[in-house]
Amino acid sequence: MTLTETPFTIDNLPYGVISTAETPTPRCATVLEDDVIDLSALEKDGYFKSIPGFKGEVFSMPTLNKFASLPKEAHVQTRAALVDLLSDNDIRKKYAIPLSKVQNHLPMETKNFSDFYCSFEHTRNSPHLRYSYPTTLGRDARLQQTQRPTSFQTQRTLRL
Repeated sequence: MTLTETPFTIDNLPYGVISTAETPTPRCATVLEDDVIDLSALEKDGYFKSIPGFKGEVFSMPTLNKFASLPKEAHVQTRAALVDLLSDNDIRKKYAIPLSKVQNHLPMETKNFSDFYCSFEHTRNSPHLRYSYPTTLGRDARLQQTQRPTSFQTQRTLRL
């Protein structure tokens, strides 16, 4: 993939979790063009220490859960720091791993979640998504809505 084909430019840095044959422990990373940037290595070298919330290990964890739990301001400052750091070719080369040498992992550990029907419109439209056929609830729509579950609680443990 060439620079013109990749969606991962300096303006679009996605977060993920990777490992390599040399370092099999899962850790956080981002992608820039054809390279994966090891965020745990940047963190160990102190590049994120001035960002509020970066106490202890954040990007050295096997999921993005700890980073996701930080306040929005920490996310904004992290992205700004990454744009600044990765604009420097020397820093970028030092922390880059070829995309072909990484193994991707699930980025988040989700133990449970609730899916709520948020509104009458959501309830009315959800069968279209689930079953791919149109339904019309007609004049008994409000009654039919109350006969449907309004939320689902699910528990999951993802094992990597």
